[in-house]
Amino acid sequence: MKQKILLLFLLFTGMLYTTAKANETEPNNTWNKANTLTLNGSNSGIINPAGDIDWWKVKTSGDGALTLTLTARSGKPTYFDLYDTLGTIQLHGGTYTSGTTNYTVDGLAQGTYYIKVYCYYSTDTSSYYISDALTVPAQANDVEPDSTRAQAIVLPLNGSKTGHIGYYYNNHRDSVDWYKVTTNADGRLRLTMTSANGQNVYADLYDNNGTTFITGTYTSGSAVVVNQDGLAAGTYYIRVHT
Repeated sequence: MKQKILLLFLLFTGMLYTTAKANETEPNNTWNKANTLTLNGSNSGIINPAGDIDWWKVKTSGDGALTLTLTARSGKPTYFDLYDTLGTIQLHGGTYTSGTTNYTVDGLAQGTYYIKVYCYYSTDTSSYYISDALTVPAQANDVEPDSTRAQAIVLPLNGSKTGHIGYYYNNHRDSVDWYKVTTNADGRLRLTMTSANGQNVYADLYDNNGTTFITGTYTSGSAVVVNQDGLAAGTYYIRVHT
């Protein structure tokens, strides 16, 4: 009997950080006039006159967790909110500081994100430093699109694959990955899954039609999620989701 091992990893590791400082350029009061914030870099800005708004944009190089740090140099309470593309969908808000603080938004797919900087009080002015750092998974991403049975990635018999699941960008979340494995004899099919960041990940085994559910379960660590005997030789499909 043949055994099949599937490895899926979602751990965020390997933060890189470099520094490049320069003043902002006006006008940058709207998202579509945002100044560029270098990935894993920093910049400085001024909220002046009172009521001014600064927008920044950062283009990430892969899936991961984006950390933003703000230092309010003038000691005035200053917000820095994170937005999705087009600057309309807020991904994080409500954090402000009169000193230095940071926050991290995890599960972001590769793309361009926007940061809105403004004072807590509309009568205040402020000067600040802003920086970003992207922490990416150590494991390679699966090849998209693979969100339907027809787009399923080949999982080598007695082999393994890595992938990412659940990452968000531009009002879309990668919620499903499909794989297919072709057995060469009757026997038992065993799938082992590893979630490298401790989040629950499911693997569902389907028959050749992609609709007849056979078995499956989830893990937040490393476990055998399918251990099915009595399967005839043929092509089977695995649906992976959070």
